[in-house]
Amino acid sequence: MHVVTFPASGRFLPRWGCWVIVLLALAWARPDSSRGALVRQPNTTLRMPQEIQRTGFIVTNAFPGHTFDLPIAMATPPGETNRLFVLQRRGQIIVLTNVARATRTVFIELTNQTLSTSSESGLLGIAFHPGYAT
Repeated sequence: MHVVTFPASGRFLPRWGCWVIVLLALAWARPDSSRGALVRQPNTTLRMPQEIQRTGFIVTNAFPGHTFDLPIAMATPPGETNRLFVLQRRGQIIVLTNVARATRTVFIELTNQTLSTSSESGLLGIAFHPGYAT
């Protein structure tokens, strides 16, 4: 006789007993006419609009008078609140000072070192060292 042993308890179950448990579980999980068919219950708590609005938002230039060439990232140095560095994919890092009335200057010019801007090429990220100020 073949048995399945449960090592933690030292108890055993005949092999046919395992099959009985599996068959009972399958019979219980299967919908049949005595319990009725499975019915999908509608979600009554989620309220979504019938139609998506096509208006209701406005795109504004955050820095009027300033344009950027393929801007890819923005960052501020640690502890500063009035300078914003804008990374352009072609290899330029622009610094905007006095963000409320932004003045623009070129911080670093790397366009000669940036050979390509196709696919995943070009200047793609910026991060400041925690001790940047010093």
